[in-house]
Amino acid sequence: MILLGKYRYMYYPGCTLKGWAKDLETSTLKVCEILGIDLIELDRWYCCGGVFELSDNLMRHLGAVRSLIKAEEKSKEIGTGDLVTICSMCYNVLGRISFQLKKEDIEKINFFMDDEKDYSGKIRVKHFLEVLKEYGFNKIRNYVDEQMGIKVAPYYGCTLLRPEEIGIDDSQKPRIMEELLEAIGMDPVSFPMQTVCCGSYNSARGIKAVETLRKKILESAKREGAELIVTSCPLCKYNLKEAMYFTELMEMALGGARHG
Repeated sequence: MILLGKYRYMYYPGCTLKGWAKDLETSTLKVCEILGIDLIELDRWYCCGGVFELSDNLMRHLGAVRSLIKAEEKSKEIGTGDLVTICSMCYNVLGRISFQLKKEDIEKINFFMDDEKDYSGKIRVKHFLEVLKEYGFNKIRNYVDEQMGIKVAPYYGCTLLRPEEIGIDDSQKPRIMEELLEAIGMDPVSFPMQTVCCGSYNSARGIKAVETLRKKILESAKREGAELIVTSCPLCKYNLKEAMYFTELMEMALGGARHG
């Protein structure tokens, strides 16, 4: 049995972090190494689906449910029901499906599970930002050697905050990323379009519309004096282009190179 530490969580990476968004996973794991947070990857997991589909067809959610079942099995080994995601899209999909699977839905979807054990609905899906808040922003502040004072605009997009039942902060006036940025010695800059959708997968079929939206978001941040935009979503970073992951900024602020 794995001994349970104070900051130990099950970890669902999702497909993107093993592909073109490796920098998000690499920087997160480095930050965890510095802070003493253990993210234990599930022995097996499945694609979340990439987007939550509003449908009565539960078959569309089987991949995500199978990952939640694997998490329940793993939770018995490590003693925690908290499943952490880093990608905002994965968080939104797993969080919404977990929320949706009330008793009736659980019974329906378990009917389709031939090889897997039944899902009981006990997994708590958390985003890595929530883990950092639980860890304590003041505690994180102790790892910062220098107050860089870079004006950083946190871009939440839509998947971290909506719908409200799974949002990690206030959907209209979030503060969680601002508080984290302050803790790592940055100067957070809120801006009007920080919770607007980046255009999502329209980048594959409506690139002109996404490009127009991209310019509006960047201009909105720059008008408030931002020198840099950070996000936690691979798709948002892809669409905005001029952005970096908040974990990359954390690694830099916490002296990732020195701790390597």
